[in-house]
Amino acid sequence: MSKDWNGLPDRCAPTRQPNSVSAAGVLSKEAMVDAYTKAVGFSPASMPYWVHAFADNILAAASAQATPAVPKLSVWYGSMPESNGKTNWTAILHKGDLVEGHTIDRSEYPDRVRYAADCVRYLIGELPERPWILDYDADKRSGCAAPSPAACEAGDEVAAKAVNLEGLRDKLLAPRAIARDENGWLWHPDYPVCDEGTRADRLLEAFGIETAFVGMESDSPDFAERWHEEGLTDCSEWTPTPPAGDGWLLLEIYDTEDGPYAMFGRDQYEAENARKRENTRRLRAALTEGQA
Repeated sequence: MSKDWNGLPDRCAPTRQPNSVSAAGVLSKEAMVDAYTKAVGFSPASMPYWVHAFADNILAAASAQATPAVPKLSVWYGSMPESNGKTNWTAILHKGDLVEGHTIDRSEYPDRVRYAADCVRYLIGELPERPWILDYDADKRSGCAAPSPAACEAGDEVAAKAVNLEGLRDKLLAPRAIARDENGWLWHPDYPVCDEGTRADRLLEAFGIETAFVGMESDSPDFAERWHEEGLTDCSEWTPTPPAGDGWLLLEIYDTEDGPYAMFGRDQYEAENARKRENTRRLRAALTEGQA
């Protein structure tokens, strides 16, 4: 048998025997070393160390090829409760750690989020077929059951009344008895329920109502100091002072992080006409004084 310049045989691959194959279909290290010993004539006691190292490397490479590939990316889909009592459904693309993952979609509509999650699952190979959007109910909300036809009709009637803001200016500015609750707070029964953060001044301006806000801290500083120091919750002692001008009506008294506030409102058109009349009166007075 010929040998190369390194003193190694030119054929060092062991002869594969049926009884030397493991259950996984890979030659064992002992079988490889035994075959090499017979091929080169070395005794086991004088076997070079590199033969064992060579066998280890071959087995490591074969084991790596035999290990099935694990997907690096995966999609998590599930519900997450919110502080407002509702449930948001979330889909996250991750590599094993949800905290480090990327949010695909989040909504109170579970099937909308599930469709987005399944689309990504298809792209990364977790689903064999592309999802069909018509298989998902885009209108289903979390925690909501499908209403009966009678409930739908009743709900439509109530909703129509709830969202009808026709005549809101007249309702809010109509004279009424001021009835504050046991802690001094005041709410107008016709003021619409709005999302948090809605600007009341801009909302009412759209209906022709000019607004003014009076804080207890500036209007009644002594009581405001007691309010904060003693942690009071009853503001009945405070009677908000109306802003300068005519036509102001007290609409609401409510609490804020800076203490109680009062909201006054008046007819914007009447107020604008009053300002114009006042400006005209002053102009005429100035002209008359100049001519005298």
